Amino acid sequence: MIRSHRFPLRHPKFDPRHRSHIRLCELSEKAHEKVKRGTTIDDIDGEIDENVRKLWNIGS
Repeated sequence: MIRSHRFPLRHPKFDPRHRSHIRLCELSEKAHEKVKRGTTIDDIDGEIDENVRKLWNIGS
């Protein structure tokens, strides 16, 4: 039997002055368009991860 647990995920409130927030918005739009066209997001996946790490101050 597989059990799942939900953990609260706290994320920073959107700050339009924060470069990583802006870039994540741009990458999100790009990713959604790619998926609609049936293509992968492999080419931007790393950049998404990088900006999330910066935003949450997570080491690589």
